Amino acid sequence: MKTARMVLYSTPLIATLLISGCVPLEEPSLFDLGDLAPPIFLGLSQPDDRTLSLEFSEAVTAKEGTVRITGSSGESVTVTQILDHKHTLDLTFVQPPEAGIRCTAELSVSDEAGNSLDLLVPFYGINPDLPAMLINEITTQGSSSSPDMVELRVSEAGNLAGALLCEGIDGDCIQEIVFPPIEALAGDFVIIHFKPQGIEEEINETDDPAASGGLKAHPQAWDLWVQGGSGLSGNNGVIALYTRPGGPAIDAFLYSNRTSESDSDYRGFGSSAVLRRAEAICEAGMWMAADGPVRPEDAVNPEPSTATRSMFRKPEEADTNSSVDWFIAPTGGASFGSANGNEVYEP
Repeated sequence: MKTARMVLYSTPLIATLLISGCVPLEEPSLFDLGDLAPPIFLGLSQPDDRTLSLEFSEAVTAKEGTVRITGSSGESVTVTQILDHKHTLDLTFVQPPEAGIRCTAELSVSDEAGNSLDLLVPFYGINPDLPAMLINEITTQGSSSSPDMVELRVSEAGNLAGALLCEGIDGDCIQEIVFPPIEALAGDFVIIHFKPQGIEEEINETDDPAASGGLKAHPQAWDLWVQGGSGLSGNNGVIALYTRPGGPAIDAFLYSNRTSESDSDYRGFGSSAVLRRAEAICEAGMWMAADGPVRPEDAVNPEPSTATRSMFRKPEEADTNSSVDWFIAPTGGASFGSANGNEVYEP
């Protein structure tokens, strides 16, 4: 890295007799110190399971001997090729990192002027066997005996490793869980418990769906527990599902008991955070607004729901990514771990 030196100097005051025809003195110019700014890391993408692409604010090269990729257990991932494409640096692996496992890329890059930047960037191994799945049932009005939960329905066989479910959106989560490797079958259910008790019996199941204890653990469903989970926002929020942290979107759920008239600053959503997340899932195609910018009226209203009166996805109907896909189950109708019914709550 270049060492920048700033030269401070002063010009003495010179008294000059002005005579007609004299040539003016030239103004002294500052020294040109050149480019002293290090490159800026802008983000990463994963074009395939063997490539990690890092984007910078300017053209960079990786310093020889500084590139190191490690898995979650400290094992090395061998890099076979490093290519620079203008502002992008592509790292190619001999073997793809293990699916769904958190890895770290550590390297030092420099720009044409020799300015350096040291990086420590987390990423997740791509899972090529991730099955299709949708958010299927939700309780945000949980109780001490029936805490907040989200259920996913798996529609084809595959491995769930690395999938991300969060309250909020990827990169803007209140709480989240990255799924462990689970060999799921078509028709399986996954229950994510957002308010665990923190007891030993609460086990993230990977082999046996009956292995976990804890409140509302289901012996035929895959139970996962959000570590330190505090429960979901009761009346106003976003839940989103992704293939992995930093990966493509799969599904989302927008809920609110507010209206466009509830406030004038955040389109009725009550906070900039909820509005920002609602806009993000609409821009990603995960949720559809009925007309114009997303409003609370485009969300599912959770107010009639309770701990046992959960919010159901309509069974056997096409996913439209909108509130019309959902209804409130009758009292006692919550069915986490089994198929949704068709009976609708009537006040």
